[in-house]
Formats: sequence, structure tokens, C-alpha cells
Amino acid sequence: MGDFIQTIMALIVVAAIFIGLATFIGLLNRLYCQRIIQLVESGKMSDEELTKSYTMAKKNQDNTMWAIFIFSIFYKYGLKLQQRVFDTYKEAMIKRNLPL
Repeated sequence: MGDFIQTIMALIVVAAIFIGLATFIGLLNRLYCQRIIQLVESGKMSDEELTKSYTMAKKNQDNTMWAIFIFSIFYKYGLKLQQRVFDTYKEAMIKRNLPL
């Protein structure tokens, strides 16, 4: 009985560590996405960087596995954040008259 309880406790500790790391990585990704949006909206990103970032965002726009990996149980929020970044890139491309 003692081994069973120790196993359960170890699983709980591992799950807590995983959830903590996923939350930390999700927070860092959220801050990174907000920084990208600020850079694009302020016009500090060059046309080449914008075009390159737009094509990469377009490829990974609906990448559910990546959102699950980064945001774990909050993956739907991650998908919304990815969509928001993509829309920001798209708006900037349209404003600068760059080809989509």
C-alpha cells in the first residue's frame, strides 16, 4: 500500500511540475506575441522581416499541436493568440502594400 501511495504522489508531483512549466512557457509566449504586435503596429519591423514573419505565421496559423504543446490545457487561448498575431501581420502587409 505504501508503494502505491508513493507512486500516486510522484505522479502528482510530475503533473504539477509539467503544469507549472507549461504555464511559464505560455506566459513567455504571450509576452513574446504582445511584443511582436507592438513592433508591427509601431512600424519598427522592416518589410523583409514582416514578409518572412507573415509567411511563417500563415503556415502555423492553425497549428493545434503547437498550441497544445505551449499552452497545454489553455490551447484554445493559444490558438486565439496565434490568430491575433497573424491578423496583425496581415493588416501591416495590407497597409504597406506588400503582396499577401
